[in-house]
Amino acid sequence: MKHIGFAILFVCTLVLNAGGQGDIPANSVTLKAGHIPKKVLIDTLEKVLDIHFSYNPVLLNANDTIHADFENKLLEDVFKTIIAETEMKYEILDRQVVFFQSSLPPKRADSSGVFTVSGMVLDKSEQAPVPYCNISFEGLALGTMTNMEGRFSMKIPKNLQHDTLVFSSLGYETLYMPVQDFSDSTRTIKLRIVSYKIKIVDVFSYKPEFIFEQYEKNLRDNYEHENVLLTAFYRELTKENDSYTNISEAVVNILKAPYNHHGDDAVRLVKGRKAADAKPVSDIRFTLMGGPYYITKLDVVKNNESFLNAEFREFYSYKFDRVTLINNRPTAVVNFKPVYNLRDILFEGTLYFDTETWALVRVEFEYTREGLKEARESLIHRKPLYVKATPRELRYVVQYKQVN
Repeated sequence: MKHIGFAILFVCTLVLNAGGQGDIPANSVTLKAGHIPKKVLIDTLEKVLDIHFSYNPVLLNANDTIHADFENKLLEDVFKTIIAETEMKYEILDRQVVFFQSSLPPKRADSSGVFTVSGMVLDKSEQAPVPYCNISFEGLALGTMTNMEGRFSMKIPKNLQHDTLVFSSLGYETLYMPVQDFSDSTRTIKLRIVSYKIKIVDVFSYKPEFIFEQYEKNLRDNYEHENVLLTAFYRELTKENDSYTNISEAVVNILKAPYNHHGDDAVRLVKGRKAADAKPVSDIRFTLMGGPYYITKLDVVKNNESFLNAEFREFYSYKFDRVTLINNRPTAVVNFKPVYNLRDILFEGTLYFDTETWALVRVEFEYTREGLKEARESLIHRKPLYVKATPRELRYVVQYKQVN
């Protein structure tokens, strides 16, 4: 399939009338562009007027073309043209235009629009915490996961208060729990270790070369090949001993670039806050690298990390381990580690591939001993001159969720 690039030349004249301070003023728009995609028109208005748009490109049919020949047309009429033939409405919040589904109006950023559920996930038999347990709504890309102590806290829009939360973790039976079962107090969730009684056992052994061949062959089918706009919740915690020295939270918009291109993802802060009760660092002050954009680099598939990149494959040793179940789907497990202690080969860990789609669904990796020495340059942003610091361990878990 050939992809054809094209350029559009048009004239856009905006006559701005007075409006309230900080709000979008009343505008008349003169635009001679012919037929252009909705997303091109939105990007143009966003740049010229210095306003922001939030929308779901699928619901808005953002790739559909519209006839954009406007002569002194009011801006609100332009918005109506964009949402025509869709089940969407729009609302202006300060200098942000929100296109939303007419049956699901947007919630303003106040305490009445969301409520919080929290709790702890335990192994039912061992009574031990279950770290990295997925907590999500069935069929929705909205959720969180437990921390190392098995604890979680999740803000839920009130329009989802009658929905069901799904708790899933590797090796455990998936648990479904209505949101209404949560009270204001902390709730303890107990998961049972999954076990299957089978009469016939098929033993599979895959060569890593075959797995990578299938993974690369199905990349386009398994991952997005168009721009996708996501709204995400971000939380960053820093601890010294048992005390938090920094707690930052934010709602962000993430424009995911296509997985078959090498462009970076774009992140825009919608609203953020820092906890006022965090204790200051008592010993030595460090500034660590962090933030929502930095975390987008953990999308190892999108960024073609070295242990997935065919150009670096000779520098790693791969070994098929076993077939396990993730979300009740057979999953091939592959361990990897560097062949040599090379400066640019920093990681070792485990890859999980769905054996039906051959998508990478989970990766657990950490810096090698040699990699930790290199990591101090990229992870410690600022420190006292007289201090030499090296991270003791750096581990990551990245999970991909199948949607539709």
